[in-house]
Amino acid sequence: MEINKINGPLLKEIFKGAVNYLISMKEEVNALNVFPVPDGDTGTNMSLTSKSALKQIESLEGDFTAGDVSAAAARGALMGARGNSGVILSQLLRGFSEGLEGIDEATTSDLAHAFKKASETTYKAVMKPIEGTILTVGRETADFAIRHYKKAEDPITFLEDVIVEANKSLDNTPNQLQVLKEAGVVDAGGKGLVVLLEGGLKVLKGEDIADQSEDETLKKKAQKEVQFTEADTSLKYGYCTEFIINTDYEDIDSFREKIAPLGDCLLVVGGGGTHLIKVHVHTNDPGIVLQHACELGLLQDIKIDNMRYQHREVLFDDEEVAEAKKREEEEEIIEEKDYSFITVSMGEGMTETFKSLGVDYVVAGGQTMNPSTEDLLKGVDKVGGKVIYLIPNNSNIILSAEQARDISNREIIVI
Repeated sequence: MEINKINGPLLKEIFKGAVNYLISMKEEVNALNVFPVPDGDTGTNMSLTSKSALKQIESLEGDFTAGDVSAAAARGALMGARGNSGVILSQLLRGFSEGLEGIDEATTSDLAHAFKKASETTYKAVMKPIEGTILTVGRETADFAIRHYKKAEDPITFLEDVIVEANKSLDNTPNQLQVLKEAGVVDAGGKGLVVLLEGGLKVLKGEDIADQSEDETLKKKAQKEVQFTEADTSLKYGYCTEFIINTDYEDIDSFREKIAPLGDCLLVVGGGGTHLIKVHVHTNDPGIVLQHACELGLLQDIKIDNMRYQHREVLFDDEEVAEAKKREEEEEIIEEKDYSFITVSMGEGMTETFKSLGVDYVVAGGQTMNPSTEDLLKGVDKVGGKVIYLIPNNSNIILSAEQARDISNREIIVI
């Protein structure tokens, strides 16, 4: 059957195939993860983020358009974004959605312009973008799509050519980022994006992609400790600084420009109508960054890590995750009280330590198994505090925590 346009139901199937294919390839993506931190979870975080996007898509009922599907994907990705790679993916899907807004059936022209909008959205979110990453692969792929769509006879031919170009861009990432060349790998985030495109094309060609919805290995297999000592000596900026600004200020671009000279790896993401701005930056002067932020509004979820003293992260295995989940299920609901405290942690020892400090509930999770918004909300349901203090304990979990706060009808304060 010849396909000239992509309607809502077909785009839904394309997304489903793309997500399942990414999940099946996640360990290959994880193995490439050396930048910005070699913690081996880019494939897992992108899979979980895209899986959340798919969950929103599958909730669509009745007649729905291609624009409806892409909008649902963007909402779901923001809800389930995990880690920096998940946040970037959520911004890609947000831009893609804006490119298909109001489109009933997407042509190759519509897809090309949606790819372009997706790339532009990610670059707007990241000040001083690092080339040789998923940003580069997205941009070069989108630029090719814009130049090429008039030559493509149908969406299948178009995507085949786009993916060839995407792989060329991916293969070139080690020439743009020295840490990739030294490790002998391509960029993990860029690989994840290419895998998503390849999965979508497989669906268009009529190939079956196995359903990965019951994949439990998303919780991560055991990995060896990752040593950071050598990399620390080359860091130009020492403090990883993250925080949220609660503000009515809307000129995010000017704020990016103001703090851009203070560091690198700058990520500034608007809250999508929630009056929140999420900021991530590597800097030598976190105090000055915070001072500029205070001029816009109230700050929350402030986290500053000295990366020069970060030596290693211990990655947890499936057995530890299973044990932690079992402990969660066995917890009893706490009686009603004025305040409750929920924290995120992994391991029986740390759980007992937090309990001894007065924490009411511990959600299983950590560096390589970031809990979702849904996991955090389940924890909220098991405490009786009128006010709930939610402590993520990891910068990769902050976005999920604030989403839980916004969705819940309970009063939650994210620390």
